[in-house]
Amino acid sequence: MKYLKQTITILLLAVMSLTTSVQAMSSLLFSRNTLVEVGPDEETTSLEVFSIPQEGETLYYLSVGQMAIGNRIIQVYADPVSELFIPLGTSLDEAMKTLETLYDFFKMPKGSVNEVLGCLNPLQPKEDTEFVKVYSGKQLFSRYVEFTIERDKYLRVAQISKGEFRNLMSSMKIYRKLHPKEK
Repeated sequence: MKYLKQTITILLLAVMSLTTSVQAMSSLLFSRNTLVEVGPDEETTSLEVFSIPQEGETLYYLSVGQMAIGNRIIQVYADPVSELFIPLGTSLDEAMKTLETLYDFFKMPKGSVNEVLGCLNPLQPKEDTEFVKVYSGKQLFSRYVEFTIERDKYLRVAQISKGEFRNLMSSMKIYRKLHPKEK
């Protein structure tokens, strides 16, 4: 009976500390207002457009989800917390224009390289941005873009298919129609 009480006490303490951690995490994420999200499932990456109110203005970001780590041939998803954030602008109109620019990367010839500003960070974007290389590619019947950051001789890569991005763009157009007052 004594061991049962100790076990129950330990479990209750663990549950209490876990709920405190979850509350702390949710307070960090509270300011992240998801506008649209596409995925995730077994075959797609989680794409998300969200806004964060900051100092009297609203900042819009695209999260292309987690990035695999490795080299050009082998990549492994080893970091379940960090996401790549692409700043989209301070208005919904700017965000849509930036998304359309990113969508144009799918139309470029295979092997084309572009650069965008991005931030690889856990949970929330930070103000420090870096250049992210965006490679255009093609596989059999589909096109994709690959967001790549090189760190310590390793590549961090997130690959997005044209279909996934098209779904995100369609969802954003619907969001704009449903929220016409948001500029």
